[in-house]
Formats: sequence, C-alpha cells, structure tokens
Amino acid sequence: MFLELPGRVAIVTGGARGIGFAIAERLSQAGASVVIADVAEEGAAAAVDRVRKGGGKAVAAVADVTNPGDVGAMAERAVDAFGRLDILVNNAGIAGSDAPLWETTDEDWQKVLGLNLTGTFYCCRAAVSHMRERRSGAIVNVASISGKEGNP
Repeated sequence: MFLELPGRVAIVTGGARGIGFAIAERLSQAGASVVIADVAEEGAAAAVDRVRKGGGKAVAAVADVTNPGDVGAMAERAVDAFGRLDILVNNAGIAGSDAPLWETTDEDWQKVLGLNLTGTFYCCRAAVSHMRERRSGAIVNVASISGKEGNP
C-alpha cells in the first residue's frame, strides 16, 4: 500500500460527498480513523456508514466551517472519538455565483471568502492547537482550478 496511516486521525471537511468523501475513504483505507465533517448531517452520517462498511473507523461531525464554535467542536470530536488529531484536510469550499463581476453582490463575495478563506483559517487554527502538543501533524488545503483560472 502506497499510503499507510495506521493509528492516525484525520478530519476531512466537506467529507460527505464528492472529492471530500473520496479523500476520507482513501485515508480510511490507509488505516486512519476519519472524522467526516460536513454541514449536511444526513450526508455525513451516510458517508460514515459507507466508510465503516468498508472496514474503516469513522465518525461524523456536523460543522459549518464559517462558525468558529462549530469548528472547535469538530476538532474536539476527533480527540474525543479517537484520542488525537494528526491530519486536517480542508476540502469544504464553494465557487460562488457564476455571474459577471458587476453582478456579484457583496453578500455573494462574503459567502465565498467566508467559506473558502476564513473557514480554512478557523479549521487550521483549531487543528494546530492539537498538533502542537505532539509537535506533529499535517494540513492539506484543497482548492479548485477556479481559484487560479476563474470563469470566463
């Protein structure tokens, strides 16, 4: 196996479906215990069931990463369930409205920044506080090509 993570604990934000779920599933297959964090409670629970059916260890954490309280609870969920936190994958994100700049509202702009930038900051801050205790950890920030290329 190329990736081996026995005994490690990972949080994957936006982990209920798509790329986030694929990341959570792969980490589980590598031996990590996984916290599947998502705003969608039913989706997170279903994703946990799928990981467990594949033989992995997983729990759900319902979290809006734009809410520091939810993010703190998400990190504590990892520690309470598995005793530690080793890996954070910041996968939750949105592209925002597909509108020309002059039609983009301040609210739309703030929603994109809140989730993609501030949410990532909150998650890193919460995870690092646990990782510093052991002087070890890994944080992976996932981004879309839209962040580099944009839409025409």
